[in-house]
Amino acid sequence: MLQEKGRDLAKKMGEEGACQFSDGWLHRFKVRHGIRKLDISGESKSANLPSAEEFVDRGTVADHTVSFLTS
Repeated sequence: MLQEKGRDLAKKMGEEGACQFSDGWLHRFKVRHGIRKLDISGESKSANLPSAEEFVDRGTVADHTVSFLTS
């Protein structure tokens, strides 16, 4: 899904073909932005609310940035 969105954004920006959006690109993107798969179950693995709120705030900024770049 991230690779597909990356391709869509590159196309909208007129940069189609500038990046391959390979599995290596995806891995580095996830590491750079702290994206990881978590096994969420049980009380001991409950959500860290301050971190979740920070993530939502960062996502909102990213959404506005994408909107600005694509308009």
